[in-house]
Amino acid sequence: MTGLKNILEKGLEVRILKLGFIPSFVQGVGLVLLLILFVGCSTKKETVQEPVVTETEHIVKKDENLEVILNNILSPQSAIEIINILTCADFSFRKCLPGDSIRVLKENGNFIKLTYRQTLTRKYFVFKNDEHLFVAMKYPYIDTVTCFLKGEVNSTLYESLLKTGETP
Repeated sequence: MTGLKNILEKGLEVRILKLGFIPSFVQGVGLVLLLILFVGCSTKKETVQEPVVTETEHIVKKDENLEVILNNILSPQSAIEIINILTCADFSFRKCLPGDSIRVLKENGNFIKLTYRQTLTRKYFVFKNDEHLFVAMKYPYIDTVTCFLKGEVNSTLYESLLKTGETP
């Protein structure tokens, strides 16, 4: 019974049914077989680790460039790969302006996505898909309206307003 006690201490649940018509010897052998089966079982639940996504944001300061910033956030190899692909996309990483923002997403420490917002004019995106990096550039949508005025300016603004009937 000490083996049964050890199993019960480990958290396994064993139910022993004493049947009247089965001899106690057979019940003992059955119990030993039950114990052998339960020893191999585990009561611990397997936990599935979900990926840990971290987001790092950095605002560019004076005399900083993308290479220095990325080396502080990512591994040197990832930083070199990102700079190479951005250079192919006509991005001069040495001309970072103060106030530009860089946002990096990592999953379990591995690079996933970079967003570089260059003031209000452009956004650069770098994505990692399997082993390949992709770069995209987004220009802001600017809706412009051009207006023309016809007329002559003969005098001061005050006199022009009086001629048109406006109150200065």
